[in-house]
Amino acid sequence: MSSTTKPASSPQQKRRQRTFLKVAVRLSGIRVTGREFHELTHTVVVNANGGLVALHEPVLFKQSLKIKNVETEEEVLCTVVHIAKDSAGAAQVAVEFNDASPNFWRVSFPPLNWSPSGPESKRFTPFKVPDRPLVKKK
Repeated sequence: MSSTTKPASSPQQKRRQRTFLKVAVRLSGIRVTGREFHELTHTVVVNANGGLVALHEPVLFKQSLKIKNVETEEEVLCTVVHIAKDSAGAAQVAVEFNDASPNFWRVSFPPLNWSPSGPESKRFTPFKVPDRPLVKKK
């Protein structure tokens, strides 16, 4: 199994918001031997361009796969863009959709130009404790 990663992502890709979300998915592809595989697994992290999935089946960097959202039964083509191991030694595979599929996860992601300091963001206003009690004692 190769752990090669693709070259540095563009700033636009790095700004995509990632969300920890466990979604049941079915990944399908072709093994090096030429035989087809299917694995029922789940996502660890998702974003508007793809996600990170736990995967037992060995795959290769840039390998083409199909990912199916088990809940919605929607299926799209994707490409392996990163392979890593978690602390327990299990493979975590990052996949990127081949075509834009912004609603695949059924999550609304903010636009690329969104900023927490932008005017559209709600600012947190801390509660100010009054100097005197709110209720008078009798």
